[in-house]
Amino acid sequence: MSPIREQNRRLALRGLGLALRSRFFWAVVAAALVVEFFRTNPDTGRFLLSAAGLLGLILLALLFLRALPPAYWFGPTWGTYWETQRMRREIEELRRELRRRKR
Repeated sequence: MSPIREQNRRLALRGLGLALRSRFFWAVVAAALVVEFFRTNPDTGRFLLSAAGLLGLILLALLFLRALPPAYWFGPTWGTYWETQRMRREIEELRRELRRRKR
């Protein structure tokens, strides 16, 4: 193979590798598949599109619900209970340390 063809081959493979790693490339491929599926199977395509939209809404709702503080889910005393337990453990550790130092 001539050096120019070899160089063209390497450049083509590098370009293909870059394209396959690109999110934009895969978005275009997915959009083309959706359009083609929609064109050939309008009812099934509409169902899949609405199912994907519903899944997207569910994921968006979970994202927003995750941002809520735990007190919203478990009541206002939930956070204070665990904070109190942690402080009790710290106080006990400090008392033990003081006893050791007194000896």
